[in-house]
Amino acid sequence: MKETFFKNPLFKICLIVFLSLLVLWNIYTFIFSDSVPAIVRAICQFFVLLLIINKSKHAKLAIYAFAIITIVGSSIALIGSFIKWFVADETLDYVMLAIRIAFLGLSIAVFHFNSTTVIIKTIIKEKYL
Repeated sequence: MKETFFKNPLFKICLIVFLSLLVLWNIYTFIFSDSVPAIVRAICQFFVLLLIINKSKHAKLAIYAFAIITIVGSSIALIGSFIKWFVADETLDYVMLAIRIAFLGLSIAVFHFNSTTVIIKTIIKEKYL
């Protein structure tokens, strides 16, 4: 039987907290603004969270997928903010810019730590009679 093993337990705890906060934020967004993409994001993040907690052998791949999707999404949002600023001469919202940069940095860190500290181990479980 294979299961995911985190060599760095602090990364596992931080990842669980980060995903839990994102799930709660997306549920809050769905409830108060009726945003359907928010509930879809919350469901996907919840499944990644379940895979991590259950030590599934697919958790590493799910973390990679989550990190890549958030890196691409954050990058596109960041580029869009700069395009609006340069082309449309709109004022730049520094708080939103800082949030997008922080989210991009966190996503890159999750990708890096997933590739360096998460391994899939083969566990042999004996059957007791």
